[in-house]
Parts: sequence; structure tokens; C-alpha cells
Amino acid sequence: MMDTWRFDYAGCYGNKKIKTPNLDRFASEATLFENAYSEGVPTLPARMACFTGRYTFPFRPWQQLETHDVLLSSALDRAGYNTALISDTLPMRGDTLPNVRNYLTGNYMMGFKYVEWSDQTYFWLPRAPWLPKAKVTKEIIYRYWKDRGDHRDAIFRERIKRQLEARLLWKSDEDSFVAQTIKKAIAWLERQKDLDHIFLWLDTWDPHEPWDPPPPFDAMYVDPNYEGPRIIRASDGPVEGYLNEDELECIRGLYAGEVSMCDKWLGIFLKKVEELGLMENSLIIFLSDHGNFHGDHGLIHKARCWPYECMSHIPLVIRLPDGTGRGKRIDAFVDTTDIMPTILDFLEIKLPPARTSHEMLHGHSLLPLIRGEVDKVRDCAYMGWYRRAWAIREGDWKYIIYSGQNFVFTGKTKPELFNLRRDPNELENVIDEHRDLADQLELKLRRFISGLPPTLPAPPPRGGPAI
Repeated sequence: MMDTWRFDYAGCYGNKKIKTPNLDRFASEATLFENAYSEGVPTLPARMACFTGRYTFPFRPWQQLETHDVLLSSALDRAGYNTALISDTLPMRGDTLPNVRNYLTGNYMMGFKYVEWSDQTYFWLPRAPWLPKAKVTKEIIYRYWKDRGDHRDAIFRERIKRQLEARLLWKSDEDSFVAQTIKKAIAWLERQKDLDHIFLWLDTWDPHEPWDPPPPFDAMYVDPNYEGPRIIRASDGPVEGYLNEDELECIRGLYAGEVSMCDKWLGIFLKKVEELGLMENSLIIFLSDHGNFHGDHGLIHKARCWPYECMSHIPLVIRLPDGTGRGKRIDAFVDTTDIMPTILDFLEIKLPPARTSHEMLHGHSLLPLIRGEVDKVRDCAYMGWYRRAWAIREGDWKYIIYSGQNFVFTGKTKPELFNLRRDPNELENVIDEHRDLADQLELKLRRFISGLPPTLPAPPPRGGPAI
């Protein structure tokens, strides 16, 4: 799992400009899913769906795992697997760190026998006093940051300062956060005396912002004649009145550089997996949790709860050890709830009979799709943000409904309908021309959600009524 890797920033997904040779090579030996979705975003809901095999967007907000959740890690542990979580994704471990705001609280290490986090603490936390720090002046900060002119500027300037205290000491990408995490994962694999029956969830925060790759990745996609600030982390919100086109293009270039850096380290990890002989008998899955707004729809970062393609559509590539599905591309709709059932199916692990509807999986194994035994596992793709937006995709059509009670998060109250074949960037809302189709899709969406085996009650809502 690599965080915030847009599906359209990879060669194997059709991007001819971004260099991702290692992911492309891996995809050529595996099955690539062209229409994979993160059913609930951002960070924690996406991982909750992977770890529980259940939809989150109708039921749960950004939150911890519940102690009564049926977890992938626990199921593998009971089956005798040596389970490990190696990560630098801070929200997954928030409850183990002091002075972390509640929205970062996570307990996603539940069920794993071995857990290891990278030492760095990211740009929103104070640097630990025992870690070396670069001297960062106000002048230096404004080389990497631009004020929006609101109350958040001071907060973000301090966060950028903390990031730069670490980043300016890096000598190469060997020092980057993704490199630190990949090295820990490789070291864990090398320490294992028995390489059978292991399960590793490797989770990197990169290419999540801030986008500050070291050379040569910082210059790979940025115009050499650009003289403005190299903004590594912009202030979330509308682009208009904040960023000019040159600044926005620089941000896209820095992000692309981060993606190529992550691809390099993905390749280093996969090479070690091959050297250890694990390619011969292992299921290997590559995916991201969501994308990001890079000027799409006039936004930068996850500033609105809009389940557009640039946010919810994700890369997903699955490699079976016997070569089944090699080089295959599947356009059927799949999503993050399918990760847990696929792994359990591959390992022939059966869950205990469900005692309540909460213990029933929502997702499907993708092995029948990869093997060509079925053409689809669902008719439509479903996705959204808890209590803020729901969406359905059927064929070329995408329908989105917003919660009017959460205007501060969505900025929208009216539903939208897009034809993705004619309008892949979702810029033209054609609901007025196809009202009957929109009504049919909304009915199908609501029936799907009402037909899901319900989850146990979520924490008290903090965002208005359900849609």
C-alpha cells in the first residue's frame, strides 16, 4: 500500500510521461485492474475496508478499528501465519504517540504479531529532541510554501518547518521516508528463518504530501526555467486566487517526482522478494488508498469530500505465483473490500461462521476474475465519504449525491451525473438531460446500501445526518 498514488500517474495505467518502470514491469507479470476503487476515503476508511472486507462509507467515519471487527490480520494469525505490519503511515498508529490530535488516532496494528514504524514523525508533529535538525529560517520556509492568507497559514508554516528540519539533511533518496520503510521491510524478510506462511502488510506514506523528493527526482518533471517557490505542501482549498498555473504545474512535477522515487523503492523491494525466492509461492498485491486533487475541479489536496475519479479510482495490481493472469487487464468493477476475501481465498482460509451480520464480509474474492471463471463480481462500483457523499458507477455513468447538511465539507447540495466515456474528468453535469437515469442510479445505490449486512453502531456522528 502506497498512500495517495493517483491511478493516472503510472505508465501501466497509460501515463506516458511519468517514469514507473518497476510498477510497469510488475504489472506485466500480474493482473491489472482498470476500474478499481477505494470505496471509502481517505486514509483510515480505505485501510479499514482492506482489513475488514466491509464497506465503510455508509457506516463509519474516520476512526479506529473496533475491537469486535473481524480482521484480516487476526484471521491469518489464527491460521498460523507470521504476520507483520511495517509502515510509516502515521494515522494508523496515532494512539501510540503523545500529543496527537484525535483525528490522527489509529490502532491499525491490531492482530499483527510484529509491528515496526519508521522513526520519523512527519511534518505535523514536533521533531523528537534526539533527532538531528537542520536550521530552518523563515526565508527558507517560503522557498517551499505559499501563504493562502487565512488562519491556517501559521499552522502550515510550522509544519513545513518541521518537515524541512528533516528533509534538508537528506543526502539522497536513501534517506527518504519511503526508503526507510522499505529497508525495514527488507530487513524483516531477511531475518525470517522460515519464509513459508508469512504475511507482510507494507504501508508507506509516500507519495503522500509533502512532495519533497531529493535529487534527481525533484527535477525530473519540473520546468528547469521555473523560478517560483517549490511548494511541497500547498494549503488545502480552491486553486483560484491562490496558485498560478506555473506554481500548480511545479506542484504536479514534484508529486510526479515523488511517484518515481516510490517506484524506485518498490523495485528494490520486489528485487529482494525475488532474491529470497518468494515470487515462486507468494500472492503479491500493489495498491493505493486514494488519489488527490492537483487542480482538478479547481482544488488542491483533499479539500472537499468529492468522490471524483481523481480521488476514488485507484491502482490495483495482483500477481499470482503460478503465472495465472499474467499480463491480463480487467475492466470489471472491484474495490478495497475485495482485498481481504482475495487473500483468504488464495490461502484457503475459512472464517468461522458469522454469528452476526457484522461478521459477514461485503467484498468478493478476485481470484475467479483473474482465472477467467467469471466476468464480474459486482454490477456497479460504489464509493463515497461517510455522511458527506455517496456515489455509484454503472458502465460509463457516474452518479453522486451529497448530504446538504454537510455543505461545509462538500460545498454542494445538488446531485451530479457524468458520462465518463465522453467526460472522463467529470466536468459536465448532465443530470438535467438524463433525470430518469439519475433516479434509477440513485435507487440502485440506496438499495445496495440498505441491502448490505449492517455493521455494529458507529461512534456518535460528527457531521450531520446520513444521506
